[in-house]
Amino acid sequence: MKNRITFPTYHKFTMILLSIVLLSAILYTLSSILIPLSFGFIFAILLNPLVNKFTQWGVPRIPSIFIVVILAFIVVGGLMTFIYYQFLGFYEMRDVFMERLLTIYNDIQVWLKDSFGIGLEKQNQAVLEFLESTKSYAGQVITNLFTFLGNVFLVIVFIIMFLIYKSLFVNFCFDVFNSKHKENIEKILDESKQAIQSYVEGLGIEMIIMGILNSTAYLIMGIEYAILIGVLGAIVNLIPYIGGIIGVSLPIFMYLVMNEVNLFMPIVIIAVYSSLQMLDNYVIVPKVVAGKVSVNAFFTVFGVLLGGALWGVSGMFLSIIFLGILKIVFEKIEGLKPYAKIIGDKK
Repeated sequence: MKNRITFPTYHKFTMILLSIVLLSAILYTLSSILIPLSFGFIFAILLNPLVNKFTQWGVPRIPSIFIVVILAFIVVGGLMTFIYYQFLGFYEMRDVFMERLLTIYNDIQVWLKDSFGIGLEKQNQAVLEFLESTKSYAGQVITNLFTFLGNVFLVIVFIIMFLIYKSLFVNFCFDVFNSKHKENIEKILDESKQAIQSYVEGLGIEMIIMGILNSTAYLIMGIEYAILIGVLGAIVNLIPYIGGIIGVSLPIFMYLVMNEVNLFMPIVIIAVYSSLQMLDNYVIVPKVVAGKVSVNAFFTVFGVLLGGALWGVSGMFLSIIFLGILKIVFEKIEGLKPYAKIIGDKK
């Protein structure tokens, strides 16, 4: 028997760190392809059970795929249409909105002058310089819009391709590994599929519940455009940790812009939002989301920050799913079980 070469621990960690750096560079460089590919993969897994239902009803697989994709985009289109009409009402109040912003701007100018002795002319000059520096971003916004539309098209293409060639990809996973690992491969594929489906479906249910709760609370408090802000707050809440900061900022900003400024109402908004977040974290999430992708808080925050650095907002959302899949893979490989344990939420 040949002697196995053993490496010291520091050598192993060095190789792991170098691998992580190389992988991060690849992910960042190829983000324009990998982001729509990842979303296409996830949505294909979510839609596959519905495709299977249509095939069981006697519809051929390829027509079933196109029917399901069309139905999915009708649902998404309905949500976007709802948000669009909410924004129309907001846009009709643009004159009142701008007048109120101008009043707040003037009040801030007077406060800065009285408190810090900064003259009005100097303040206006600083604002003009800031506005001048932001002109270059107008073209960037248009570019980002076309990039987004291009990514949506790519996601649709990848969804269809993954669903059409599903068996090809599954068979490849079995063929590329030794037959003795077949049972582990089956478990990894099945558990990963179940984790993605359950996690994303749970997030959808959580988003609907939080959208209703947010909107109801803001309506009771008399905040303008409560439904729009409540729905947007529920959507950004899907981004772990960071979404909560954005979510509470929206109603506070709307209240300060549309009403006389006072400190009492923002405190009430923060208290109500915090209560809803506690309800979400300790009741809703454990019931409908938790346990699907069991990643501890440390790696959740780390994954969100790393995903944001590599892929922006898309990376923040996808990072939790990928960490969950990594954990499942590590659990099935003997030498990688310690890594599964450190990522998981069990002490």
